[in-house]
Amino acid sequence: MVTVPEDIGDRRVIWTLQNNGETYSTPGHVTAPEYLLDDREAPARHQAFLSGATQGDVIGSYAPEIRFGPAEPGVRGIRGVRTGPLTTRVGEPLALSVWVDSGGRPENWLYWMQYSGSGDVTFSEEEVEVALTGNEGIGRATATFNEPGDYVLLVQAIENLHNSFEYHCCWTNGWVEVTVTN
Repeated sequence: MVTVPEDIGDRRVIWTLQNNGETYSTPGHVTAPEYLLDDREAPARHQAFLSGATQGDVIGSYAPEIRFGPAEPGVRGIRGVRTGPLTTRVGEPLALSVWVDSGGRPENWLYWMQYSGSGDVTFSEEEVEVALTGNEGIGRATATFNEPGDYVLLVQAIENLHNSFEYHCCWTNGWVEVTVTN
């Protein structure tokens, strides 16, 4: 994900990656609809509503709303929300909780991964299915760190795996900053 200036106009964005001495680049066009990823509902959902389908008839996907505390404001979309820093010690599991509002959709998943940090992070569960009560549920996991330092964990909330990846949309990112001591 990259944030570009409001006045980017029709200029191109070039993604460049270097790996093992090789450089790879690919262009992106900020104004082309196929490159806009911060859509909180899948194109199929938009088309279904335009054709008069009811919510129960819609086959599409939806970015769940997440928050890191019961009283915090919820956020939807790939720009996400950040929390922390939390503090833990090497080898001690750190409890992680994410509140998910499904918007009435029946299934929601959380995926935990290490975004940055010098050591390795082990999650009790990398994939968490969120059990809902009404429209809301809490996803829980723990993270254990093998080295001291500053880390960032990434959690992605996805309503429906198939549609979220098929339409390249409809997930919400959350970042958790963690300071790990000896």
